[in-house]
This record gives sequence, C-alpha cells and structure tokens, in this order.
Amino acid sequence: MARHDTLTALRTGTPVVHRGNGCIQIGCDPDRGLVIQLPTTLRADDVVAFLRFLATARTPTEIRRTAGRWGLDEQVTRDLLDRLRDAGMVAEPDATEHARSLRVRLHGRGPLTTRLTTLLREASIPMTVSAQRPRTAQGAADAPLASWDEGLVVLTDHLSHDPAIVGGLMSRGIAHMPVRLRDGSGIIGPLVLPGRTSCLRCADHHRADRDPGWPLVAGQMIGQVGHASAATVAATAALAMEQIEQVGHGLRRSPPAPDGSRVESTAPQIIDHTLEYLPQPARLRVRRWEPHPLCSCLFRR
Repeated sequence: MARHDTLTALRTGTPVVHRGNGCIQIGCDPDRGLVIQLPTTLRADDVVAFLRFLATARTPTEIRRTAGRWGLDEQVTRDLLDRLRDAGMVAEPDATEHARSLRVRLHGRGPLTTRLTTLLREASIPMTVSAQRPRTAQGAADAPLASWDEGLVVLTDHLSHDPAIVGGLMSRGIAHMPVRLRDGSGIIGPLVLPGRTSCLRCADHHRADRDPGWPLVAGQMIGQVGHASAATVAATAALAMEQIEQVGHGLRRSPPAPDGSRVESTAPQIIDHTLEYLPQPARLRVRRWEPHPLCSCLFRR
C-alpha cells in the first residue's frame, strides 16, 4: 500500500481514448499501450473522464473521491492504477524529485560536454563542470578528489582519462561513467559502481588481453577528444542523458541480493556494459565487460 501514499499523475502526453463496445485505450504504442475492457457496471465515458482527471498530480484522497463520483470503487481504482504503473504510464513526483536530487559532475572538455551541459540544465539536474585535475593540498595525498562530492561523475569526451582521476573515483567510491566519441561512433559506459561492478581498468585489462600493445596506445590517448558527425554527437549525448536519468530514478546503494546480483533490476543497463551508437546506418550495439580476474578492484569487494 505504500506505493499509493504519494501524488499520482499520468505521464504528460498519454492519450486516453474510446475503442467502442465498453473498451478504452491508454497510450498509443502498439507494444506498451493498454487496452482495457471495462465491466458492464462502468461507463467508458466515466472512466475516460477519471483518467483525464489524472493529467494533473492528485493526492490519494482526491483520487478516491473523484473515482467514487465516477462510479469506480476502491478495488477497481487500485487495480487500474497498478496496471498504469506497471506499464510505466504514471509519473510520480517522488521519482522526479529523486532524479533531480542527483548531483552530476561532467569532467572533460569537448562537444559531448557542451551537449550534456545543456541537457542537464534543461532537466534541472544540479551539475558541476570541470576539465583539469584538481589540485591536492599538501599532506592530502590520501584524500584524492576530496572536493568532489557529486553522486555521479561523467567522464566526457576524452578517449582516455587521467588515471589519477579514475583512481581517485575508485578510492572515494564515486559512481562514474565515460562518454566519448571514437572514430565516428559514440560510446557510453560502462557505469562503474566501485566495489560492486567491473571498472574501467577491467575494460583495459580485457583490451590488453586481445591487444598487448593497448596499454601503450591508451596512455597516449589521455586527454585526446574523438570525432564524429553532429548527428552522432547529439545521439550520443541523448543516450548518455537517458542513462543519467536512469541513475537518478532507479539506482540504489543496496547490499547484494541473495542470488549474488550486485545491483537492482531498475539499475541502468550500462552496468558492466557499454552502449555503442554506430551511424550509417544508425544502430546500437551492447558490449559486455566482465570484472577482470587480474584487476585490483576485485579485492575491494
């Protein structure tokens, strides 16, 4: 019942329409739209009116009273709202506020940094932008990135980031994810939750297994910005923003589940994975990055 104690509203732009013969449709996607056959005790006009009433966020009391006026009893109303939630059609303000409570740091300089800055500002997600390695006060060598207190650091644009920055993020347990352009494609992830997932060094180990020259190559790419078309830059930034929103809405720092899984099912899909946008023709590719047995991050779990 706890899930019914908050304000509830249909997601903006969700259509509610008649299908005839006592049937209504909510949403228009052929896979996710809901088609509901109403019991003969309810009029379709009344149910449609009630659902359109939910275009504005309502309290449980408002919902109960209005549903009653339209002939929907408490059980029918609860079942209807559950179906809407399960279909992802309910925008609950608590979830929105949780996304906005996430503080993000963009660390890097380039076209993706610029795009993501705009997207985060439009979403009202607090952010900080940096490009240089922070100075460390004398005697503070054991406290890397001490001034960084954001919940998520997005390592933007650079093909390879400063190992001191990446090591500091691991030491401080700060979630982080790279977003970069690589020879015309966009690469998002993996999202690293220190001590719980594979890390960026794991990915380097895997690449070195396939290409022994990779460590030397990667070191020369630190700070270099990749290239891609304007369309690929926009698509990559949008995909990265969607992953940031997933972090804000669904990520929880919970202990491992009994089955050994490290994160909740609502967590972003780029945990232990990269999402790659490939143009001409436009397509997505998901690549898995397992924890590497030689990586020191294994000893932190």
